[in-house]
Amino acid sequence: MVERIIKAKCKFCGKVADEVSSTVVGAKTINGQRTQYIQKKLRCGHTILEKLVETIDVYDITSEDGRSLFPYQKDSVKFLETTNFRGLIAHEMGLGKTVISLAALKLHAKDLCPTLIVCKSGLKMQWFTECIRWIGEDYVPQLISSSRDVPYWNMFKVFIVSLDLLRNCKWTDDVMKGKTPVKTLILDEVQMIKNSGSSRTQKVRDMSRGVKHIMALSGTPIKNRASEYFPILNILKPERFHEETAFASEYLFTYNDAASGRIVKGGLAKGAVDKFRENTKDFVIRYTREEVMPDLPKVFRMYNYHNIGDSIQVEYEKAYEDFEDTYDELEGNMGRSRSDGGGNILAKMSKMRHLAGRAKILPTVEYLKEFLENTELRIAVFAHHIDVQTIIHSQISKWMVEHGMKPALSYMGAGQDANAKWKAQSEFTDPNGSRVMIISMLAGGEGLNLQATCGDCVMVERQWNPANEEQCEARFPRPGSKFEKINATYLVALNSIDELFAQIIEKKRAMFAQVVDGKDDVKFDESSIMKDLADEVRRRGKPLWAA
Repeated sequence: MVERIIKAKCKFCGKVADEVSSTVVGAKTINGQRTQYIQKKLRCGHTILEKLVETIDVYDITSEDGRSLFPYQKDSVKFLETTNFRGLIAHEMGLGKTVISLAALKLHAKDLCPTLIVCKSGLKMQWFTECIRWIGEDYVPQLISSSRDVPYWNMFKVFIVSLDLLRNCKWTDDVMKGKTPVKTLILDEVQMIKNSGSSRTQKVRDMSRGVKHIMALSGTPIKNRASEYFPILNILKPERFHEETAFASEYLFTYNDAASGRIVKGGLAKGAVDKFRENTKDFVIRYTREEVMPDLPKVFRMYNYHNIGDSIQVEYEKAYEDFEDTYDELEGNMGRSRSDGGGNILAKMSKMRHLAGRAKILPTVEYLKEFLENTELRIAVFAHHIDVQTIIHSQISKWMVEHGMKPALSYMGAGQDANAKWKAQSEFTDPNGSRVMIISMLAGGEGLNLQATCGDCVMVERQWNPANEEQCEARFPRPGSKFEKINATYLVALNSIDELFAQIIEKKRAMFAQVVDGKDDVKFDESSIMKDLADEVRRRGKPLWAA
């Protein structure tokens, strides 16, 4: 059985390769080419050299539609060269991590192709289009659409497969064993492989054993906890990060959860931030929008308050009473397992959140009508629950048709495949397309590029995790935006759980920003948010709706 954690071995003595230091050495000219090596000194006393891909002098490339790289994107390609194309691009959302990796492929095709791109299912068409746009028609990718599809390694130079499909593909074993010509893996949204024990993480880890170059991408590399960083650190630098427990002990803030009796791993420990940065700076690069593109439009959050409505009020009061009984029985213990009642609290809270979402359907439709009547702009609508998405789509589409407009588009709705999602996005971005698109928050918060289409969005329902909301907002303030600012309108249902979301989520959002950029230590995960919310709902919930 393949070992879960990658542990490289010293080729001289066979011991685990435990890196003490790493430097780039040996720059010299051979036949007019510059040759460099990464020199790694190991704890066992041996030194290994790894030849770097040859550097280049010109980074000016142009896409098929005339776009060029921004200076920070060129610098990112140069940085990847120094890592021997085994690094993490952790730029903030909207700064073109996809473009950077494809520019690297085009500039270093001889050394990096064939390349296997692993992404979320809904982003396959996005990657397919961007490949042709930036690399050219000679690099049309092969889409792996089912576990029965066989990659034609000798016919294509780029291959695209979804993360969830990997576990059922037998050819991945050949990649792991180095029996294919694949030279490079591009791993998109690597926060999706945060769990070391999951089958998807293990499959990606196994494949990486047989591939020399790995470009990992994520705008939220520490989405819930810094501990989620370990799997990709281990994949990229197994000589440096080969023990998960040691990683936690050395870098993470941990605390005892009295309810469950477990030790919970949190963010970077206050005293370990500088050390962590120092030990990852040679293969992890991160830019924020403010650093490299200060002129990009800023996101302005506005809150639009509405009454919950008499019909839903009755249901909500009953849901609250059920929550109250469960909470009091468990004394607010969110740390309990589902088997002893903790999951019941979450279920009750989820029901209240769903009812709050339903209460905002009519206000959302009325808001959209006013927007469409008073502007000529387009707007994206993000919602969580399928029924909320569906009813909003139906009601606003009917009104739009009656007023001579094209009906609203549905993106990432239930049952949509990748082609349907791509078609909806293409129609929305078409100058003659619909002015409204309804988007599932969890599925549509990644991969969408709406910067040239609209600067307004509506958040109908809240997320337990503020990072998911920021993913949605990040579809707009991107290079190529035509808008001075992004207006993100959050609808709030009065006398409901909604009223407490802003208070708690905005606080957690600020804490999350600190963790992502390694500025402080913090307990940040969805369970802590939901526990805080449950406590606050129980303390203040009933007076919100009961006289």
